[in-house]
Amino acid sequence: MKKYAVFAAGMAILMASCGSTKPQDINLVGEWSIRAYNPAEVSSYNLVETDGDYRFEFDKDGNFYCGTDCNSISGSYVASGDSLSFGGLMSTLMACHKMDMEDAMTQALPKVRTIELSEDSILSMKESGGNVVVRLVKVK
Repeated sequence: MKKYAVFAAGMAILMASCGSTKPQDINLVGEWSIRAYNPAEVSSYNLVETDGDYRFEFDKDGNFYCGTDCNSISGSYVASGDSLSFGGLMSTLMACHKMDMEDAMTQALPKVRTIELSEDSILSMKESGGNVVVRLVKVK
């Protein structure tokens, strides 16, 4: 009987340790380059590649900055494990003839729910359905 009790206790510990793994936090702090985004005017999730000149920065205090063709977008972010959310979005309000990137980021960032880091430098931001809405590459 004692063997069964020890076996049962061991199995309980093993099962508890398998089911409670939390994704490790992803270090977002630093400068990233926006490499692809989902256009605002498109309802499907077909990412558009960029030339890599668009900047996205996360600071250690929970703030972010995004440079687009015309205006800049900033606000706060909260990251934990593979979860990411943005809040307090603000944007400069200059009128420009090319605002595709800005419109896309303004619509995409509030939808971001999770992130995935691959190859230690490619960050995919995903909406609740798992579709990638923005892809970043680490610069520094």
